[in-house]
Amino acid sequence: MYLNKKCPFYGKINNIPMKEPFHCSEPSCRFQVEGVCVIIGAFYEARLVNIRLAKIEEKLGIKKG
Repeated sequence: MYLNKKCPFYGKINNIPMKEPFHCSEPSCRFQVEGVCVIIGAFYEARLVNIRLAKIEEKLGIKKG
């Protein structure tokens, strides 16, 4: 049997064997199983939020210090 998992960062759906998920040879599948894809996705989203916040602060004249 297989389990379908979607990587939130790449949006790719992977079919992972339920009995031996860590023997998946495809890199994106392996990253997802190990949680790396989720970590990268969270970091990327946080980075985008920080960039948007910095632009808003710049427009408002707020300086971090």
